[in-house]
Amino acid sequence: MAVLILMLAVMTPTPAFAEEASDDTVKLIGHRGYSSEYPENTMPAFKGAYKAGFVGIEFDVWESDNGDLMVFHDYTTGRMCRGKSDKIWHVNNRNRKKSRYRIPYKDKTVVIPNLSEVLKLAAKHPGMVLLHIKKQPGKYRLSNAGVRKIVRLIKKYRVKDRVVVFTSVESDIKRFVGKGVRVGRQSSSHDRAKVNKAVRWLEKNKGDTLVITYTDTMRQDDFGSDLVEYCHKKGIQVGTYYAYTADDLDFLNSIKADFAMSDWYLPDLAE
Repeated sequence: MAVLILMLAVMTPTPAFAEEASDDTVKLIGHRGYSSEYPENTMPAFKGAYKAGFVGIEFDVWESDNGDLMVFHDYTTGRMCRGKSDKIWHVNNRNRKKSRYRIPYKDKTVVIPNLSEVLKLAAKHPGMVLLHIKKQPGKYRLSNAGVRKIVRLIKKYRVKDRVVVFTSVESDIKRFVGKGVRVGRQSSSHDRAKVNKAVRWLEKNKGDTLVITYTDTMRQDDFGSDLVEYCHKKGIQVGTYYAYTADDLDFLNSIKADFAMSDWYLPDLAE
């Protein structure tokens, strides 16, 4: 019997997130890169995040009209770019160098990066990568060809064990299930029953990451350590989208959350 138990222990796969958890400290992920110091979702922001000490990065992906995969947050270019506002899906690898699509940075400008460039950088650094699939109801949806291309690029750069593809829309993330990449779900709900439903979906579909939007949501009586324990029992890591202060980080550590996204390098704020 002892031999059988040992064999089962060896044969049972370890959840990917468990291999990342080398200690009990919550992992700090650069939200859109180091976005308090650099223009968000740009190569300087991602390089700056790794240099500052973030253990991973998060970014947003859109599919262009021609099938290119661009890294950008908003569905229009107006807030970030210096030209007339346009839909982000009109930006692609060929036209991104145009003045209207360039992003101001110090005394120069930088281009909107594509997914290949960001994954190539991530492949050179350890740590988790959170890939957020964007949506714009009624106007835009990632195509099936786009899904296949994202999966192909993740595998090309050999980061499938570290990249988590996630979104809040079940029907969108379901298209990545069974494709050999990690999947996650985002929840903005304050209703624990709805969050539990998302966790059960992840368990059923072999997902391993739950993203709670706000740290303050985790402070609710029926969230906190209770939710963390519930997720961990099902082999799912859990963290928050927005951590604003060093106190947020301390709280997430106290409930044994796995990660926190932030615009700031919060350990510096604690000093």
